[in-house]
Amino acid sequence: MSTAYITHLDCLRHEMGQHHPECPERLQAIEDQLILSRIDYFFTRISPPLATEDQLALIHTQEHIQCIKALSPKEGYSSIDGDTNMNPHTWKAALRSAGGAIAAVDAVMQ
Repeated sequence: MSTAYITHLDCLRHEMGQHHPECPERLQAIEDQLILSRIDYFFTRISPPLATEDQLALIHTQEHIQCIKALSPKEGYSSIDGDTNMNPHTWKAALRSAGGAIAAVDAVMQ
């Protein structure tokens, strides 16, 4: 048995603008620290699939899913609330994150 490390390059493409703490650099810093500490070898790496909208609908309403999807900009940023922005890659990163949660549960159950 080992600890899973679940990540995908799509998540590095989600960024909410300069100086926001939710940034690709924080994910890269985690990866760098695992390598620098020489403990990355002990992790089982899992590349998460994209969650489906049917899977999202197990937790969220269809209205919510469609609202967030519709806010996904083709370029630049769109605002979900006062602290949360989306860029053109955010929707896919969110699907990877949800897929990662599902993959984590599946791995534990196996």
